[in-house]
Amino acid sequence: MEQAKVTGQMAADACEGYVVLGEVWALLSEVGGNVAEPRRRVAQR
Repeated sequence: MEQAKVTGQMAADACEGYVVLGEVWALLSEVGGNVAEPRRRVAQR
């Protein structure tokens, strides 16, 4: 984070993760962990 504050950029390895919102966790629980389902639902919007 310090690097980002100074340079405005983050190291590549720091950007590789994902933040998963509670809404997405709930959906994943509902569909048995099928990670393709959230993508399908977003595409339908």
